Amino acid sequence: MTRVSAAISIRIRLGCWGAINTSIFPPNPNSWSGPKGLDATAVRAGNTITINSNISLQGAHANDALAGAWQKSINEIWNKGDWKYGGCKVKINASVKSGGTAKNNINVGAPGVGGRSFVNGVGGNSGTWYADDKPWVAAHETGHLMGLDDRYKDNSSGRSVPDKGWGNNIMGAFEKPADQRNIDELVAKNLGIIDKILCKCWY
Repeated sequence: MTRVSAAISIRIRLGCWGAINTSIFPPNPNSWSGPKGLDATAVRAGNTITINSNISLQGAHANDALAGAWQKSINEIWNKGDWKYGGCKVKINASVKSGGTAKNNINVGAPGVGGRSFVNGVGGNSGTWYADDKPWVAAHETGHLMGLDDRYKDNSSGRSVPDKGWGNNIMGAFEKPADQRNIDELVAKNLGIIDKILCKCWY
C-alpha cells in the first residue's frame, strides 16, 4: 500500500468511526443483538447478521407437518441470495412451530374456503394464514412480520398490481423471489446502529 492510499484508507476509517459515542459501544463487538427489532430479532456474530423470526401456529388446523413445510419454504425463499450488508453476510432464520408462545402468533385458517392470508400490519405479530395456501405465501407474510410492506396495490377488479420496479420481488408479485433491497430494509429496521457501523466500516 502506498503512503497516499494508506492515508486515504485511514481517513475513510476515521470518517466511519468519528461519530461513534464510545460510551454506548457494546461489551462484545463480535456478538450483539439489535435493539430495534419489530417482531424479528437481528443478531450480529462476527461478520454474520442473522435475522430471526419465531412463529407459533394456532388453531384446529395447525399441525407439525404444516409448520415444517412453512418453515422450510420461508428459509429457502429468504436465503436464496448471497446477501450482504457492507462487509457482513446476512441470513434469515425462521422457526415455525405448531402451538407454543412465540412472539408471532398465526391462526391457521381452514382449507377450501378461498381466504386470503394476512398479518395485522407491517411489523405485526398476529394474523391468519390458510392451510391450503402455497408455501410461498408464508414467506411473503413473514416479510411483513419482519417489517416489510407490500409493494403492490389491488386495483378495482381485485387484481394485485406490482408497484413500479417491484414486479419481480417477493413483496410485489406472487411467487417471486426476495432481493437485496428487501435485505437492506430488514437490516435497517431490525439491526442496531453500532452493528450497522461495524458491518459498513470494520469488516
